[in-house]
Amino acid sequence: MTQASEPLSPSSSLAAEYKRLEQLIDYAAQGHDISRFGGHAVLYVNPDTHRIIDSNLYALSMTGYTRDQLVGLPLEDLEVPIGTDDTPRTYVENSVVEHVYMCNYRQRSGHLIPVEVHRRLLYKNEDRVLYYRIEDRSMVSRLWRELQRREDAGFQFQQRLKALNELTMELSRIDAQDALCYQTIKLGVERLGFDRMGMWFCNVENGEMVGSYGIDETGTIRPEHNQRWPFTDTFVTDFLAGRTEVVARYEEVPLFNDRSEVVEYGWHLAAPMQHGAELIGILTVDNLLRKQPMKNYEPELLRMYGITVGHLMQLRRVRDQAFAVRLEQARTGMLREFIAKVGHDFKTPLAVINTSSFLLQRLDDGEKRAAQSSRIQQQVRLISQMLDDILEFVALERELVLNYSLVDLRPLIQDVIDEHASAAADKTLQLEVQLDQTTIIRVDSQQIRRALSELLKNAIQYTPPGGRICVSAIRYPEEIGIRVQDSGMGISSLAIDKVFKPLYRADEARTDRRTGLGLPIAKTIVEAHHGRIILESMQGQGSTFEIILPQI
Repeated sequence: MTQASEPLSPSSSLAAEYKRLEQLIDYAAQGHDISRFGGHAVLYVNPDTHRIIDSNLYALSMTGYTRDQLVGLPLEDLEVPIGTDDTPRTYVENSVVEHVYMCNYRQRSGHLIPVEVHRRLLYKNEDRVLYYRIEDRSMVSRLWRELQRREDAGFQFQQRLKALNELTMELSRIDAQDALCYQTIKLGVERLGFDRMGMWFCNVENGEMVGSYGIDETGTIRPEHNQRWPFTDTFVTDFLAGRTEVVARYEEVPLFNDRSEVVEYGWHLAAPMQHGAELIGILTVDNLLRKQPMKNYEPELLRMYGITVGHLMQLRRVRDQAFAVRLEQARTGMLREFIAKVGHDFKTPLAVINTSSFLLQRLDDGEKRAAQSSRIQQQVRLISQMLDDILEFVALERELVLNYSLVDLRPLIQDVIDEHASAAADKTLQLEVQLDQTTIIRVDSQQIRRALSELLKNAIQYTPPGGRICVSAIRYPEEIGIRVQDSGMGISSLAIDKVFKPLYRADEARTDRRTGLGLPIAKTIVEAHHGRIILESMQGQGSTFEIILPQI
């Protein structure tokens, strides 16, 4: 273990301090990163042996030791009393006791640095440790803070505002709320430089905040939709009362994980997502991951980001409301069309049932009676299938609830292929699958399975014997495609715009007993996932249906 040398003389200490000042000024003049001269040093100390067990990078820079040299060093080799009344001041917050005192810290070179120490007892990886936050009070540190304040207030803030303007345009092009929430967190970290972010929506009726997406302790974006916390007697009530300023807690406050456990101490910001006087939710930021001091512009930048996202959320709500009005109008028209078309579809099997029932009453031959009975059963099954499709389509249109989860598309697609392999074999169709790599996507697996099944059934129905059907997955920059391509009869240009209309069938005489709801069901499911279905077809040359889903 490397031992600290004897303290330098006052003149030598002053010379060392002056040298550090010169170095800081040179770094700033040349435009280099000067963060190494500032920030808070952190030491973790064994409460029994008072030896150092861990530190952050600032502590290494401040003391001049490497991590290997510093770990295991007795704390008394670093701390030097200042010779005056250095009795610690004691503070208590949230049942956590903190002691604050002034002293000098001895660098490896022997130079003494005046510091303010904040000491508290906490748990790190379930072990008791003493947490030391050391604030450099030297001339170099004071100059660094002033340079940093001016830099943050100028160039960096302008760059962040430019990035905010650019990502606002990107976010405005997102229609799906879930995708908008995800990208808000992703771009806030990547482009605006925030550390650990979270997004919460305000449920005023239940008096609670509802999670959306956030950053976990490893820096990974995680879904937090199932997380709740009551906002009574918190800063959220100030936002509801009209406060628009960011709530900033600069001192070492507890930072929590998703299990409400204290994992670190740092600073915390919360900004309202507002549209006018309405509070939509909040954005939160802390410094759990990088443990850097708060930049002067970060509260204002977060406030502006909250306003931007709140405005975009409200625009999405307005679009959804307008869409709901158009949808209701379309449903009314569809109901009229339904009554006209489905009446014809039910009339034929009912006529068959009526005729067969009449004959059953007059036939004595057992074989002929069995044949008529079989016809009745067949028509009943047909009506039952038609009713099932109609009821399912109405349910999907009115109350489709998606149960999202992360899904690997390869086994999902293969399962659908296996389900229809027998029907394809009956027509001697060649069924191919092209899945080159694992593709993970967040969807309702059962509903997407149903949508793909409808496309595959349609391809089998309209591909003549001996034909070919290929199912493949395609990865786009921000989307995933599931393609069903067949060598069937194709669709005329006049019919392409009609195939997704409920009850439409290419057979206008309606001799085909399918309900004409399979493709509309698939379209409804895909659009509920904020996706779309693309159709390319030429009569006599086959068709290609492709489900396009956002990759969140």
